[in-house]
Amino acid sequence: MEVSAESDADYVAPRNETERQLVAIWSEVLKLDPENVGVNDNFFELGGQSLSAIQVVSKVQSQLGIKVSLKALFSANTIVRVSEVCQAIKAQHEKLSLKAELTEGEFEEFSL
Repeated sequence: MEVSAESDADYVAPRNETERQLVAIWSEVLKLDPENVGVNDNFFELGGQSLSAIQVVSKVQSQLGIKVSLKALFSANTIVRVSEVCQAIKAQHEKLSLKAELTEGEFEEFSL
């Protein structure tokens, strides 16, 4: 009898674009069919290890434009949790960008 890292009952498909992109990245790196990678699957139970984790972090940065640390991938080791990390990083960047724009505008307004 073949044992897999997931069962059909536990499979949850990606629900948003970030999760879909992460499934594609994990599938490519781990050489798995994307249809078999659910958002609650553990990266390491799917066959991931430190070298493949480095590849995932690199692909996330190049394809999604988000710099996720290796430490974050090790602790947030499901698509759902990595997606949440990505969303938090995006939100932080947007907040910092907006703050920089406001600050820059204030200086321009008061320049001599």
